[in-house]
Amino acid sequence: MLLLTLSCAKLEEKHTIVKIDLKSLNDEKIQFFYTNNEIKYFTDELMFANKIEGSTQFQTVEFKLPKNFRLNRLRIDLGENKLETPIFIKNINISYGNKIIEIDENNMNRFFSTNIYLKTSDFVIFERSYIAKKYDPFLKSTALLEKKMFLEFR
Repeated sequence: MLLLTLSCAKLEEKHTIVKIDLKSLNDEKIQFFYTNNEIKYFTDELMFANKIEGSTQFQTVEFKLPKNFRLNRLRIDLGENKLETPIFIKNINISYGNKIIEIDENNMNRFFSTNIYLKTSDFVIFERSYIAKKYDPFLKSTALLEKKMFLEFR
């Protein structure tokens, strides 16, 4: 008689977590948009928002994505209050399970691009501004970061 034993290994549940160490002197709302391979465009359905209190100290804003969601692209909106004050970013860490990508001022310019409403010379201090009566300052992942996330988190 042949006895067959099947073992059902529980799949490890992993979360993608994005932590941003930033400083804003004013109360603000930080939005985090994300996509995966199935969803190509940033939408309000795949967005988190965190309110922060103005402070002279750096604080950590954390975004935890649904379990086993593999991040493909990301966008960080740096405020909705239409303030033309600077916002400071010390680092951004992206983790999936026990793997982590650490981004600081030394490599921020390689992994993120700014839009026309956000100016920086050092990728630490970000000046937000109106242009033609419009305001939407954000950072967006570059192709290099997207490739790095694909390779590191598979």
